[in-house]
Amino acid sequence: MSKVEITPDEVFRLASMHAIRNEYEIAISLLRQLHEFMPDDIRVMRALGIVLFNSGAAEAALPFLHKVAERQCTLDNVLGLVRVLRDLRRLPDIDHVCSVAWPHIGDVPVFLGEWGYANFQMSRLDQALEILGKALKVDPHFKPALHNSAASLILLGRGEEAVSMFSRLGRPWVAANAVPRDFAGEYAELSRVYDDNSLHHYFSKRLVRLLQGALAERVPNAVLELGCGSGLLSQTLPWPLGRLVGIDISPDMLAKAEKRGGYSHLRCGDLVDVMAGLEESFDTVVSGGVLCYLADLRGVFGNVARLLLPGGVFAFSVDPLGDDMEIAEMEAGEFAHSRRYLRTLAAECGLTELRIDIDVHRGPPGFWCAFAKPA
Repeated sequence: MSKVEITPDEVFRLASMHAIRNEYEIAISLLRQLHEFMPDDIRVMRALGIVLFNSGAAEAALPFLHKVAERQCTLDNVLGLVRVLRDLRRLPDIDHVCSVAWPHIGDVPVFLGEWGYANFQMSRLDQALEILGKALKVDPHFKPALHNSAASLILLGRGEEAVSMFSRLGRPWVAANAVPRDFAGEYAELSRVYDDNSLHHYFSKRLVRLLQGALAERVPNAVLELGCGSGLLSQTLPWPLGRLVGIDISPDMLAKAEKRGGYSHLRCGDLVDVMAGLEESFDTVVSGGVLCYLADLRGVFGNVARLLLPGGVFAFSVDPLGDDMEIAEMEAGEFAHSRRYLRTLAAECGLTELRIDIDVHRGPPGFWCAFAKPA
């Protein structure tokens, strides 16, 4: 270190400047020199661990951040270590670190949220609920704890409790406050990796199970899919169809569906607008993991009732909500709907309820619903 003519503080500031510019190689080199000169300096070890992690070298960052958390068991230091362990998928290590740190940190919601989520990911659902419950005692509105508690409850088969927990995430929807989302733009990027997400395949499989229960021995012939995405349902339906029509707002997703095949027609545009322009009839209308992006479903239900043949079935999923509200905004552009609201719309449109099941939806619970148009 004698060759360095500037002070350690100046070297540290210089390394920080290079790190801010994403010039990681230079920053790491400077910090390693400092660490050799001051091997016990917590500030240098923390910075070196953070810069290594940000450069993509999570394994190399781990020993530095682990030592920092051991020396100074503060919230920031422990969360920094957990962040690296999460990136490396070392879930048991997160559980161990958090259990050791808990007596020092206490019931801080963000800390308990990370600890509970690690247990959830390891399918230790009862432990996850216990830990997340501590976070909710401190902050009853802590979103990560509400979300992951709802996801744990539905996997434990405690459907109504899961719905109640998930509902606490929402606030009553006010149309005047709506902020539109550019779904076509979002899915232009997402379309490239959409099929890699197992959840998207689950939507199609769960929708088929819902249909099988609702249709009994009947076989669908003409199907309309609302929000067909990349066309996964076309390869999941177990029946030979006479006609399968898909609607989606994303040209990029529809291009994938076109390539996949199986659709008679694919139409691009706003769901309700495209439905309003259809004149053909269908014996089945389906939608999985899509209607949670629409607030008011009156336009959907009205068009479905018009397009369904007598005896036809409308099978779909929504994010769930308790009956004390009709529509809630969960996140910007994402909505939950109550059974009371869905039943009201169905009655207005002359549809009868076949079933509303509570099951896994987008991680947390959802309502998987089937309504029929009287024959």
